[in-house]
Amino acid sequence: MKVTLVTILLLPFVFAYYDQKSENRIITNLILEVMRKFYKTQTSTLNFLLLINDEKLKFEVEELVNELLKNVDQEIAIAVEDNENTKYAVQKKFCVIFVDSFESFNKINPNLHFHFSGFYTIILMSKNKELEMKKIFELFWSHQIVNVNILQNKNSKIVNFHTFHPYISKHCGQVQMIKINSFNEIKLKNSRIFPNKMKNLHGCKLKVSVIESPPYVMRKFDIKKITDAFGLDLYIILNHALLMNFSLEILYLNKANETDKASGIFDATGVALSNLIKGNTNFTAGLMIQSEVKNKISTPGYSYHTTKVVWVIPTGQPLTVWEIFTRPFQNSVWIFILSTYIATRIIIFLIWTKGSKKVKNFVFGRDIRYPFTNLIIILFGMSLHKLPGRNFA
Repeated sequence: MKVTLVTILLLPFVFAYYDQKSENRIITNLILEVMRKFYKTQTSTLNFLLLINDEKLKFEVEELVNELLKNVDQEIAIAVEDNENTKYAVQKKFCVIFVDSFESFNKINPNLHFHFSGFYTIILMSKNKELEMKKIFELFWSHQIVNVNILQNKNSKIVNFHTFHPYISKHCGQVQMIKINSFNEIKLKNSRIFPNKMKNLHGCKLKVSVIESPPYVMRKFDIKKITDAFGLDLYIILNHALLMNFSLEILYLNKANETDKASGIFDATGVALSNLIKGNTNFTAGLMIQSEVKNKISTPGYSYHTTKVVWVIPTGQPLTVWEIFTRPFQNSVWIFILSTYIATRIIIFLIWTKGSKKVKNFVFGRDIRYPFTNLIIILFGMSLHKLPGRNFA
């Protein structure tokens, strides 16, 4: 009777244990499948980032990661990082992130850890937390990172893929969660892992701040004062609008009249970059010359046009004989050389006329009869015919 009672009491814990093991197994198989179908084709190194606050759950995740490392393909290297060493931030483009809540995820700075063109798979180790997912998506979108999937257990046999599309026919520039895929114990429901979200913007209106800087961006005015914009950068933007299906709202900045002290750049480029940071515009165009201050705010884009510059320098008037002689040095150098030479001759003259034989032998050397000649020979770098014997040198 006692054995039966104990068995009945332990059954819920046993079932919970096997349910957890089953969930961990399906997550392991899922990550291996995503690695095989996507990450393996994109990179040779994949980062695992463990952001777990709950100690019990942290232990389970570490077990799960150990199981993954045993089964991972040797063609891809795995770098594991937890919330203890995230302060040593390096931007990661390909990353699998384990989190238990938005609070644990929000402890790191996305700008330091993630790249806007990266691909991130987040394993949310808790059920029924749609609000948590939306907060994580909103945080990524605030940093213009769109290739993000959150995987969450629906039950012990199915894991759902959620992502967000910022631009669809129903809304523009907003975070709306969408289920794109699911995984049972064996395979994915479809081949969609990271869909291209920026290929079609569904006619959404994007704001662009342009800096009037010929020939990149220019405007012309007719009698009715209707502005017609044109230029190299603007043509590129208009073609992108056709290709990616979006409309434009153009904000013109005058390079001479616009300043923004907050950005530390006192011209229109500072205003353009400030508008981007504040979210007032989606992108910018115009003449952007790199500088130390600008590099702290934004990274340079891709060069689409290069013009070779050739300097044509005329030969000029031929130099005279005197100019050829004096040109190697500036006047100050010539003055220093001549003053040193004159001072040396004066010292030689005083020693030669006033000094004793002992002093002469000590300074000039024994049996030296022409110290002035030796000075000229040394000045022009020639060798002495008779070397001085026993002097202070």
